[in-house]
Amino acid sequence: FPYTTLFRSAASVYRAAVDGFSIACKMYHAEQMTPAERAAAERDVRMMESLNHPNVLLTLGHKYTTTGRLLLFVELASGTLSDTLDVYRAASPATPPTMPSILRAVHQIALALAFLHGQPEAVAHRDVKTENVFTAFVAGGDAADLARLQLKLGDFDSARYMRPSGDESESESARSSGLWRLKRNRRAKRLSMNVGTPEFMAPEMVNSQLADGGSYTEKVDVWSLGMTMFELMTLKIPYREDGYSRFELPKKLVEIGREHV
Repeated sequence: FPYTTLFRSAASVYRAAVDGFSIACKMYHAEQMTPAERAAAERDVRMMESLNHPNVLLTLGHKYTTTGRLLLFVELASGTLSDTLDVYRAASPATPPTMPSILRAVHQIALALAFLHGQPEAVAHRDVKTENVFTAFVAGGDAADLARLQLKLGDFDSARYMRPSGDESESESARSSGLWRLKRNRRAKRLSMNVGTPEFMAPEMVNSQLADGGSYTEKVDVWSLGMTMFELMTLKIPYREDGYSRFELPKKLVEIGREHV
C-alpha cells in the first residue's frame, strides 16, 4: 500500500492508504524477537485490537511482513493534545485553555481510563500524558480550539493487563509489555524509567521500578491524569521547572509517595 513517513523512533510510523482510507501504520522491528517475546507482543496487539471506545484510538489490525517486522494499523489522528497545547504556549502572552475546555478534555480522558479499568481484566495504560492523547476534529473545530476536539487515548505500547489483586509475584521487568520490551531492545541505554514518563508517573510505580519489586494497580493512571490536568492548566510539564535531573526526579517522586502514605 502507498505510504508516507510521519515520524521515526524505535518504531517507525507511516501514513498509509488502504482502499482509499488513510490510516497510520506503526512498524516494529521484530526480526530478532525470541518466541517468548513474539508471544508477548502478540498478546499486547490482541489486547489493543479488543479495545473499542470513542475516546480510545482504534487499533484496526496487524500483520507480519516476510522479513518478520510487525505492522500495526491504527486510526489516523490529526495530532496530539501536546500539539494543541503548543499552540497555546506559542501565543503572546501564553494563555492556558479556559476551564470549561480543560474539564471537557479531562472528562474525555477519564472516560477512556474508566473503560480500560473496567475491562474483565483491568488494563493499565501506564503512560498517560498529553503526547499520548490524540486529537480528532469535530465540525467547525481546529487544532487551536481545545473545546472543539475529540480526544482519544492512544500509544498502548506500555499497557498491560493487571494481575488479580494481591498477586505480587511479578517483578517490574516481568510487568513490561511485549511491545515495550521490543522497543527497548532497539534503544541505547536511557536515563528514563523502563515504562512510563517520570514527570507523569505515580510514586508507587516509580518505586516499583527502582526496587524491581512492590506492587501497583491500574490506579497509577489516575495520578498520571492529574499530572496531565496540571499541564493543561499551567502549560508546563510537571516538575520540569524544579531543576531535578532525570536521576533525581524518580527518587523525589518516591519521597512524595512516602510523605502521603
